[in-house]
Amino acid sequence: MTPPLHIITCEYPPIIGGVSEHSRIIAQAAASEGYDVHVWTVAAGDESRNVHVRAGLGDLSAASLRNAD
Repeated sequence: MTPPLHIITCEYPPIIGGVSEHSRIIAQAAASEGYDVHVWTVAAGDESRNVHVRAGLGDLSAASLRNAD
């Protein structure tokens, strides 16, 4: 069994282009290889099979990261 993969990103779809699109490509590729992917980002985003979006990073400050645990 593969361990979960956690991705921390400042942008994730539905935002279009750039960092958002790159993050989604990585998350979907890892999910297709059997990883359970958790994307940690600042706002709610698109989820798909084995990709779980956790919108709780606030402004990505140290305090926001501590709150996300």
